[in-house]
Amino acid sequence: MIYNGLKQDLNTFAKLVYIYETQIKFFTKEKIFIEKYSKAYSIYKQKIRSNLRYATGKEIKHIDDKITSKLYFTKSTVLVLDLLRHIRNSFSHGLLIKDSKNLKIFDKYRQIKTSKGSLEYSTIKEFIVEIIKQYED
Repeated sequence: MIYNGLKQDLNTFAKLVYIYETQIKFFTKEKIFIEKYSKAYSIYKQKIRSNLRYATGKEIKHIDDKITSKLYFTKSTVLVLDLLRHIRNSFSHGLLIKDSKNLKIFDKYRQIKTSKGSLEYSTIKEFIVEIIKQYED
């Protein structure tokens, strides 16, 4: 089975889902995430944040599916927390796809698209692995 190109990473993403559900989803401020996951936040700040954009569901609907190096998603709390929520949802709903260099992140809520785009796979994996390391320490 192919598992959307994520066969080698199922354990990593499953750990992220666990960490998200037991801890991160309860964070309300960026400061809390930074205190708990400072090294992961550093990766996010240096390599990921500039590629994230907030958009409405209507705007996301019209974004090209082939877009790379940008991720558009709806706002809930804080940018880094919203990113993790959409990665968690995309993986949990079987919508996360890894191709040669990118991780395509799609999410929807009640048939309305809430995220669309792709980010560099190696950077996202580095970010998630650092979250796992800091959680397990």
